[in-house]
Amino acid sequence: MSVKALSLIGFITDPAKAILYLKLRCAPDPADKSDAAVHADWLAAKAKLGAPVARAGRPRMRPIPMSDPYLQALMKVSWAARIRHLLDQGASFQMVEIDRLIAGQVSVDLEKAAAQCAGLSRPPTQEQLMTLALPFEIASDKVYVSRQDQSIVIRSNSLNLLIGEQGPMPGAPHVIGINVGWTLPFIHAVRLKDRYILHNGYNRAVGARLAGATEIPAIVRDVPDAAAAGFEQANTVDEALLMSDNPPTMRHFAQGRALDVRLRRTTRILQVNWSQHLMYED
Repeated sequence: MSVKALSLIGFITDPAKAILYLKLRCAPDPADKSDAAVHADWLAAKAKLGAPVARAGRPRMRPIPMSDPYLQALMKVSWAARIRHLLDQGASFQMVEIDRLIAGQVSVDLEKAAAQCAGLSRPPTQEQLMTLALPFEIASDKVYVSRQDQSIVIRSNSLNLLIGEQGPMPGAPHVIGINVGWTLPFIHAVRLKDRYILHNGYNRAVGARLAGATEIPAIVRDVPDAAAAGFEQANTVDEALLMSDNPPTMRHFAQGRALDVRLRRTTRILQVNWSQHLMYED
């Protein structure tokens, strides 16, 4: 199955890498799946990008005070300790200009964006944006677990399922493994080398922008490098492009400068293996 989406594949400069992405991640037109046809799609994507976005990575921002009634209520959710941990490390809540955020993610699922933003007015109200961007509940999905003799496979259709802690478990010194959980549900931006990059919430940010919002609430924090920001290489451009004079931005998604594609649906699979052995010393 595939979904309607937008892609900034035109920013990938290596033709072989771009073709591989379009053939593996996207669902090509069934009438022609040749390398030549996919190469033509990449050239069309490059042609749509247009001129560089002014002040890319330097969006306007307005602090949201912690005295805000919505944030006061948010800090009372059962998982508020995760929020406090980020705030203690210097994160803050901000109203962030959408267009000039750098896009570290190549594609956006328009069907998810439409579903998540279906209740927004045009333009959205501040209350609607707060609820959309900083929800009180952590989004989850069905999880399927398959156990074999020496392994467990965990599968979910949601990419929000991730491995958390790894190794010895705190408070249980004789337990070694992984903690599996759901990502923080906020729209999340990070600052890297004085450039602001959208880290999480692409579908919602695009959906809100298409509904007429120019800024969106987000939790914002500093990171030392792209790896610390958690960008997955299979779905992102490299750090050099993010820091360049012409990076991909959220404006490219919202202004008809991205390529219309069909994305293959993806599944998150986590696997844990174990074994035991005897070793004979000399």
